[in-house]
Amino acid sequence: MLKKEQDLKQVQNDAASLFKNQPELTAEMRILLLDWIAQVSSDYALKRQTFHLTMQMIDAFLTRCPRAIPTYEFQKVGITCLHMAAKIEEIYPPHIKSFAESTNDSVSTEDMIQEEFEISAVLDWNFEQFQTPYLWTTWFMKRWDEYVDDSLSYLMQQFSLKFLEGHKESHKKFLTFLNFVDMIAISEESKQYS
Repeated sequence: MLKKEQDLKQVQNDAASLFKNQPELTAEMRILLLDWIAQVSSDYALKRQTFHLTMQMIDAFLTRCPRAIPTYEFQKVGITCLHMAAKIEEIYPPHIKSFAESTNDSVSTEDMIQEEFEISAVLDWNFEQFQTPYLWTTWFMKRWDEYVDDSLSYLMQQFSLKFLEGHKESHKKFLTFLNFVDMIAISEESKQYS
């Protein structure tokens, strides 16, 4: 347990100094990259957890990388992190060639393989260190639903208070809440709080 707490503390410290080691990169560039990654994730029907893991990996890599990442390599870092996250989270991840093609072939599969090795080395080959907003959100929603079942059952007849029930209204609330979490997670300012 101590190792997980140390890893979480490292990720939080990294988030606080996101662009300190990256003079060419800006918060706006990060937002554009993450927006593009969200579109690629949607195109390949990847899980939301894959997107959040990608975002965590990019941020951790940018803060720990000993060299400054030039702007022309930023997309390569992003698509490689998405490929790595897909291999961890997805049952059938898209082939590396598919990810390379999503960059309009500006990044080759060979470039991605080389970048994957560098990212893995910088992150000390430890991919269990990431606690994504998606994991926290789903945990919170499960706890809320349990609370509603135990404490607010008298209100359930009048209002739909649950997030994870199997009906359309509940699913709509779940997606709305997760969209809000996505917007917060993408913003660079959210990284200032730990």
